[in-house]
Amino acid sequence: MKHSVLAKGYLHFFLCLFLLFFIGSSRYSYAWDPSGMNWYDWGDKVNLSVSPSGISTSGNFTVKGTSNSDVGWVGIGMPMPPPLGPGNCFFYESLNQGVSWNLISSNECNSNVGRIGSLEFFNKSLTRGNGSYQYKLEIITGCNSYGGCGGWRQTVSITVNTLVKPAKAVISDVPTEKEAASGIYTLGWSKPSGDVSKYILEEKVGSSGAYNSVALDTPTALSYTTNTARAKGKTYYYKLKACNEIECADSWSSEVFVKVRTNENPTISLLDSPHGETHRPDQLPTLYAQASDYNGIKEVNFYRDNGSGSGEYLVGKATKDNNKCSDCFRVNWNSSPKSNSVKLWAEAEDSLGAKKTTSKISVAVLDNTAPSAWLDSPPSTIVQFDNVTLIAHALDDDGTVDSVEFLLDDAILGLDKTAPYELVGWTPDYSGNFQLQVRVTDNEGLSAKSNGSPLTILALTPPQAPSMLTVDEEVAPIPDNTTGNFELEWNLPEGAEYFRLQQLQQGIDSDFQEVSLSNNKLPGHYFSNMATGDYRFRVFACNRADCSDQASPEISVSVVKEEPRSPAGLIATPYKGAQVFTGNYELSWNVWDSSGDDIQPKYYLLQEKKWRSRRSN
Repeated sequence: MKHSVLAKGYLHFFLCLFLLFFIGSSRYSYAWDPSGMNWYDWGDKVNLSVSPSGISTSGNFTVKGTSNSDVGWVGIGMPMPPPLGPGNCFFYESLNQGVSWNLISSNECNSNVGRIGSLEFFNKSLTRGNGSYQYKLEIITGCNSYGGCGGWRQTVSITVNTLVKPAKAVISDVPTEKEAASGIYTLGWSKPSGDVSKYILEEKVGSSGAYNSVALDTPTALSYTTNTARAKGKTYYYKLKACNEIECADSWSSEVFVKVRTNENPTISLLDSPHGETHRPDQLPTLYAQASDYNGIKEVNFYRDNGSGSGEYLVGKATKDNNKCSDCFRVNWNSSPKSNSVKLWAEAEDSLGAKKTTSKISVAVLDNTAPSAWLDSPPSTIVQFDNVTLIAHALDDDGTVDSVEFLLDDAILGLDKTAPYELVGWTPDYSGNFQLQVRVTDNEGLSAKSNGSPLTILALTPPQAPSMLTVDEEVAPIPDNTTGNFELEWNLPEGAEYFRLQQLQQGIDSDFQEVSLSNNKLPGHYFSNMATGDYRFRVFACNRADCSDQASPEISVSVVKEEPRSPAGLIATPYKGAQVFTGNYELSWNVWDSSGDDIQPKYYLLQEKKWRSRRSN
């Protein structure tokens, strides 16, 4: 009896409870329409997932649905629907971020759907190509008595990126010994075919060493630069492999090696060395050096000391001068202390820091000192128009003599640029008291004068006229000359350089006339074939100052000639055999025999008279 009462009580309780929910369901009903249903994305009820999560590199993946609790309860007060079955779930796919959906399966939920507990009720394996995919699972969870239904849904996304195994990598950029000389160098490679998400680079020291991985800046970096300098004199080997998220290439790259050679000092030598030369502080030479190194020259610097054998002072950083020579460097030396010995040297530094210095050279840097000169036994007195030769000596202790000028009261008489320094053939045309000097100029243009030497130039006076004249070596009185030929001579006065001869023919000339002398420096003149007449002669002696004030004593000569006689035997004959009286005839006469006679005819005068005869009838 007790048990039957208890069972009846439970029945009443569940009946009331059913009615309560049934009545309440009218307030939570869902209307069905073609556009869709009322959905709840309740993650606490179900879990939709994809495996692998996020990205599939193989193109294969699985979408799963798992319940977390009683999925039949849509909300409080909603009646429990009949047990759910496989026909309650729908699976969709979208390729455009959910803008449109395609139903790819339905009715594939198993009997676990709607059951309490973490039970898998949906499992769909798919294979897709590369792309981004979204999937949606919808499940109808309940309907009311009015035909309205509702449910839940969830979406999940996945990207398919299928990978191709990388090909064998190739280390293509391998530094040379020169490029790797510092121990810091770079290896390079290109991406091989296939998909690559990382590279593995390994290094070993020496051919028998063990390989160890080295860290790249990024997993997909296409180069590797040593982060610390590798030891000089060692050889480093490298190999490379390309990988993706799934697998690596079948083999390593071919092995490459980098030799880090031991650095050697550069070579350097001075060119056009000014060693032993003397230069002025404002005329310092350009300095040259030739430097080379296997690893390349970083810089060349020139240095000097303080002129006293100590200190190191930068002359300047040299610049490349390929016009001078290959590997040539030059620097302009702009300033220096004055010293008899300034030490100079050059230093080359290669790209790895090794240095080499030349031996030191010595250059004198001094101000120019003036040259000196002096006259050798200069004359103190000369005569105007004398032919004088002057001799000078000149020296320059720190250079060479360029020229020596001979000066007379600062007026330049002449210049000589070659020792022995001379002024030859100076003939002053003036007189007076002067200072004779020489001015010497050195190769740098600095000049200096010698001490002055007083010089008196005496005025040249005209010579005296000749004191005696002769004709044919006879003194006056001179007998008559019957030929017109005679020689006039006179004595040579002291200082006479040339002569003037004058003549006067009485009855013809009104004054003395100049006679043109064949040689006015000789004391005489020859007359020939003078005409009959009485002649007077006088002579002046001359030099470059003037001629004598007075003429010489005169001498007279009378030329007396007989008149020539007319020729005899004038004959007219026909011209070369022509007939008489043709009009052509030849006249001839006898030549006067003048043998033994001084009177000779100069020419003949022939006269003609035309004669006309009278004829009678």
